[in-house]
Amino acid sequence: MRNRVLVCFFLVFAATSIRLQAQNAMLTKEETINYLNKKTLESIGHKYSSDKGYIGEVTKAEVVKDDKGVKIRFVLKFSSGTSGWFSFAFNPMHIKAVRPYTNASSSSINEASIDMIGNTCLYSYGSGEYYGYSITETKSTNYANFMYLRADAENIEKIKKALTHLQTLLKAEDDPFGMP
Repeated sequence: MRNRVLVCFFLVFAATSIRLQAQNAMLTKEETINYLNKKTLESIGHKYSSDKGYIGEVTKAEVVKDDKGVKIRFVLKFSSGTSGWFSFAFNPMHIKAVRPYTNASSSSINEASIDMIGNTCLYSYGSGEYYGYSITETKSTNYANFMYLRADAENIEKIKKALTHLQTLLKAEDDPFGMP
């Protein structure tokens, strides 16, 4: 009987330890970028509206690793039938704040406005069905936009956490012995 109690105690202890380790497991830089990509992919096929009315439908969206750090890209098919693409490339270490930018209540998509320290984000946009078609303009800005599905009210907090985690990983990678 005593052996059974010890075995049960050991199994409960082991299960609790495994669960705690899983909760405290940190994502790598690549896994965090993949998570952000998953969040923006949820916006594909949904309507995007502002307070002035319907703008278009998200037909493509992605978050990828880039020379600067991260690139957020999306394509909108406008109500006119034409398409436009938008790209934000930035180093997550330059993020100052992440806040919701609320679109029209009829929009199934919201945006996270990612505020940068200075004009450290490269913003490009153009016309065409996919990235790389006719670049209309590229400029340095102090923000980036991240489209996400409004249906999950916690999405903005999840995106903030992921971007903060990515920022922490990159700071540690840049100076592994610096102050936490």
